[in-house]
Amino acid sequence: MGFVQVKIGSVRLGKREQIEKGGSPWERKRSEAPAKPNPIDITWEQRYGIAIHEPVGRKPITQVTGPKALWTCTMQFNVTNEDSMAEVRDLTVGPHIVRTSLDSLCMYLERKRMTQPGGTNDFYYNCTLSFIEANDRGTS
Repeated sequence: MGFVQVKIGSVRLGKREQIEKGGSPWERKRSEAPAKPNPIDITWEQRYGIAIHEPVGRKPITQVTGPKALWTCTMQFNVTNEDSMAEVRDLTVGPHIVRTSLDSLCMYLERKRMTQPGGTNDFYYNCTLSFIEANDRGTS
């Protein structure tokens, strides 16, 4: 069974790098570096424009005002080391290609939240990133 690695531009989540140690080829040992953060939760959402008109004495009337909607994506994950924390901290508004198993879209980083729980080490953060689909040309 395969998997799709979650990516935000050049930032790869859930990846464990291999590091070679030792001098000569027969002394080299492969060991794993600290893992990149792996998403705890990924939510994709579309909200359509629907207006509700409430005439007096009658049942409300609904009207679709936007038959197409932009995608939003919210990711939650924890970082546990300085390198991962810096990668997330330094993410800009973008645009970024956000890739998960559901879709791969060009998106802007709309909101970034990094919370350090009490009693944890200096580089442990609960992170939430919120993205919105980029549609600069209004073509979709």
